[in-house]
Amino acid sequence: MSEPGTGTTFQILLPCEAGVEATAGPIRSAEEAACSSQAATVLVVEDEHPLRQAVAMMLRKKGFEVLEAANGSTAIDLLHANSDKIDAILLDMTLPGRSSREVVAEAAKVRRDAKVVLTSAYSEEMVMAAMSSPLIRGFIRKPFRLGDLLQTFQNVLSS
Repeated sequence: MSEPGTGTTFQILLPCEAGVEATAGPIRSAEEAACSSQAATVLVVEDEHPLRQAVAMMLRKKGFEVLEAANGSTAIDLLHANSDKIDAILLDMTLPGRSSREVVAEAAKVRRDAKVVLTSAYSEEMVMAAMSSPLIRGFIRKPFRLGDLLQTFQNVLSS
């Protein structure tokens, strides 16, 4: 029977290819590497409540401030009320109320340096063919993983 804190420790040593330096310490996963987020405010515009709630919660856990909108009209209202704060927008392509295109157009008026990441279950080619704007800096296809979303935001915010 095992007891907590006691047991066997294994150390596995593998040969390394010539010219490759070994690193000490744990290897970080892609998700962990992407988690070194900047302080930024993200407007999450998604009409599917469970998805919006999960994305917002994950982003908050990684240090982002998050505003949430369930439709295009609310997103536009939040853009006007928080134009000086919003750094990036995660924008679903299909929304009730005002369209995604209208949200991007309004963002261009009130926050010209905002960075928009589009999201959809459709392919990137279909989405990008349907909408273009200098504010659009990225795309992530649904369903996506947290690490991929964080990496997308890290890339977009650092550019």
